[in-house]
Amino acid sequence: MDPDSRLTQLGLLPVTEDDAAYYFFESRSFTKPKLPRIGQLTARWLSDLFEPGDRALYPYAALLPEHARLGRDLCWRIRLDGGSHIAAVSFGVGGNPRKRISEAFETELLAALLDNGSRIVLDKGVGEEVERANRIIAALRDRGKNVAEAEEGAVPKRSEREKLRCDVLAWQGGVGLFSALIAASDLYIGYDSAFQHVAAALGVPVIDIFADLRSPLFVSRWAPHARGRVKVVKGGLSDETTLTRVLACHREFKRRAESRARRARSTPLDRLV
Repeated sequence: MDPDSRLTQLGLLPVTEDDAAYYFFESRSFTKPKLPRIGQLTARWLSDLFEPGDRALYPYAALLPEHARLGRDLCWRIRLDGGSHIAAVSFGVGGNPRKRISEAFETELLAALLDNGSRIVLDKGVGEEVERANRIIAALRDRGKNVAEAEEGAVPKRSEREKLRCDVLAWQGGVGLFSALIAASDLYIGYDSAFQHVAAALGVPVIDIFADLRSPLFVSRWAPHARGRVKVVKGGLSDETTLTRVLACHREFKRRAESRARRARSTPLDRLV
């Protein structure tokens, strides 16, 4: 199965000796009416190839059990401290600065999310992204926000069930554990990069910020395909306008999450069982 990956695009290594067992998804030329997103096109190609029919297919991400437990535990400890709504945030752009807006925008976004009643799990990223995240963390602390930092190799044991007292949990670690933190959160916010698709595949609501608008087709093609709700926010205007749009989406998602929580609390136990 070849999803038109970097491996085969480079053409450096043979994939298979038997073309009869080789299926190639021509992602740059495969099109279908009313299916703009790459995830939709992939699902249609798979359906046409293996199981023709009208059944909708969606991406799915399977977490390692140990990652899922740790993610739930850390977010549960934040909720014990009154964090009824948790937003997972990543400002990673995969080394492509055109996908970013600005450090000032990122700082103001996190501050506004906190002011609007969310706790934040922030992915510090890798390389230069870590330095930028540290500057943002310092700016939030200057504003009186409580930031706790955690690394994958020093995660508190699951038996430690005390409250995690923080406004922001700054996380540095691998893809698997941050994906688990996303799964245990109420919302994901980030630029066009890998974690938007991970969050969508996990069924977590997504606010997807596209800063690079050179091609309208790019946005429609790379927005996540998911069963859950995805809001695309296009940058390209002022930082303030983009921030206003993101926060409007955040308020909508937060209201929905709080409404679901109220309904769950009012549901008789026998119906839940």
